[in-house]
Amino acid sequence: MKRFRLFKLIQSLLLLVLAALSLYLPFRAGAVPSGFSLASGSFILCLIIWILCICSFIFILIDMFLLQKFDSEHLSLSNLTYKDTLTGLPNRTSCDSILFQCIDNDTFKDIGLVLLRLDNLEDVNKAEGCPRGDVLLVNFSKLLSRVGMPYGNVVRNNSHGFAIIIRDGHMPVLNQFAESFQKHVSSYNQSGQTPKIMYSISMVDNSIDNHTTPRDLVGYASHHLEKVI
Repeated sequence: MKRFRLFKLIQSLLLLVLAALSLYLPFRAGAVPSGFSLASGSFILCLIIWILCICSFIFILIDMFLLQKFDSEHLSLSNLTYKDTLTGLPNRTSCDSILFQCIDNDTFKDIGLVLLRLDNLEDVNKAEGCPRGDVLLVNFSKLLSRVGMPYGNVVRNNSHGFAIIIRDGHMPVLNQFAESFQKHVSSYNQSGQTPKIMYSISMVDNSIDNHTTPRDLVGYASHHLEKVI
C-alpha cells in the first residue's frame, strides 16, 4: 500500500512537469511566439501533452477514490477480525497477535498474563435473559478497561472470559492490578448497579513459569483458572 501511494505521488509530480512543459513553449518570454499557430508542430505537441495530463489527472482521481474505498473496507474488515462487536475490545485473534509480537520482540519471557471469567454470566442469561447478560458483559468490560488499560492490553478472550497482557508483568504488578480491580468491582456491586459482578481471576508471571509459546501460556493460565472456579 505504501508503494502504491508513492507511485501515485510520482504520477502527480510527472503530471505537473508535463503541464509546465506544455506551457513553456507558447508562453515563454511572456508572449506567444510568431511561429506558433493552431497548425504548428508546437501547438500539436502542447495539445497532446495537455490531453495526456488531463487523462492522467482523471486516472489519479479514480485511483485515489478506489484507494479511499479500499482503506474504508480494510478498516471495517479489521474491526470484524480483531474487535469484539459487543464490548469494542480486541478479541482472541488480537490477543494471539499481541503474544506472537512479544515473541518476535523477545519480550515474551517477561509477559504477565491475567485471565478473568464472569462467573455469573450464564446464571444472568438464564434468569434474566441474554440482553441483561449483555449489560453485564459491557459493564464488566468498561470496568476492566478503566483499571486494566494503564497496565497493558485488555482483550475479550471468549464468551465469558477476558485477558490482560502486561509487558514486564511481574507478580508485584499483577497483584497490584488484582487489588485495584477488586476494589472497583466491590464499589460497583455496593453502588446498587445490576447485574452484580462475580468473577474469578488467574495470573501468570512468565518470568517465573518460563512458557515459550502463547498456547502454553494461555493454556496454563486457563487450567489454573478452572481450579480457582
